[in-house]
Amino acid sequence: MDHLNQLLKKSMKNNLIEIINPGVLSTIQDLGRFGYQKYGVPVSGAMDQFAYRVGNILVNNDQNSPSIETTVFGLKLKFLKDTVFSLTGANLSPTINQKPVPMWQSIIANQNDTLELQSPFDGCRSYISFEGGISVPETLGSKSTYINSNFAGLNGRSLITGDILTNHKTFEPSKYVQRRLPPKILPPTYGHDHQIRVILGPQQRSFTAQGIETFQNSEYIVSDQSNRIGYRLEGKNIEHFGSPDILSDGTMMGSIQIPGNGNPIILMSDRGVTGGYPKIATIISSDISKIAQALPGDKIKFLVISNREAESILIETENLIQNIYENSSNSLNERLNILINDISFEVIDEENELITTKESFETIDIEMIAARVKTTHDEHDFNIEIRRHSE
Repeated sequence: MDHLNQLLKKSMKNNLIEIINPGVLSTIQDLGRFGYQKYGVPVSGAMDQFAYRVGNILVNNDQNSPSIETTVFGLKLKFLKDTVFSLTGANLSPTINQKPVPMWQSIIANQNDTLELQSPFDGCRSYISFEGGISVPETLGSKSTYINSNFAGLNGRSLITGDILTNHKTFEPSKYVQRRLPPKILPPTYGHDHQIRVILGPQQRSFTAQGIETFQNSEYIVSDQSNRIGYRLEGKNIEHFGSPDILSDGTMMGSIQIPGNGNPIILMSDRGVTGGYPKIATIISSDISKIAQALPGDKIKFLVISNREAESILIETENLIQNIYENSSNSLNERLNILINDISFEVIDEENELITTKESFETIDIEMIAARVKTTHDEHDFNIEIRRHSE
């Protein structure tokens, strides 16, 4: 009996969170499952891989550690032990114990704290990353949930009320170092009008010249039929050159299929491994995160670029992630934040540079700082009064 009690106590010690409300859709995801597409198994994985990777960096995890991907709103969870976590991706108005919490930095949560994501302020998908990751079995080289075939993640399904997730990490306050985006790196904003850069092909010759022109110059609307398999767009029909069907061939993340009705379908994480519609273009890797954060009703325009340009943009993105990895634990500069209507905003100066507390208190020899707060839709200029408090 004593042995059983010890095992039970040890098991409970690993309990990380309990799902109170799973929201619209919450799943466990990592970078995806590679090497099995030839057997018909999709890659799956996080839709917005930039936000997902940065989230893990901010809690000092391997970038492929499993996290929670939650969509739009409604997720509510209870922490079952002290831990460190981060929130990245969409701003879904997060609160802990009904008080707003910042995003894009590490946060300490105490046992019995309650985290809630209430409504989409900017974007569609948030990522919750926990120090030490989430303990779930690996299936075919990945812990990503693939709902359509009911495997991996937690029992092959989305999270439900009452689920308890675990990990083996014990929070050590004396070793905690807060991590955040380096001072000169702004978190992404998503908005509702998206310019998406693409490379034409591989089957652009399956479309007329008019069809290609329509694709490049038209504005499309994200349909409410969009999901982790693909984003369906509504707008001006793209004209095929001959039949809209081809011999099925392989697909990739960001492939843009044009079925018989002429409206684009952007293939995403849970896409099928083959498809029988011609693909007019492919979204560059660095812009897939923009699509992953698009909501139904958002506007999409495509911009065709060259392979060389796409390579340069990818290198810039990877360098940015490396910069965050190398400098996120530098706590000398803390960002200056203000709360407006319970929403946290970072403050930038008139040169669009972030104002940090170090700059405010050590290098700026004035009492008033001219600043600007930018939201998705507008911006406001105002002055901030810095008051120095003696110890």
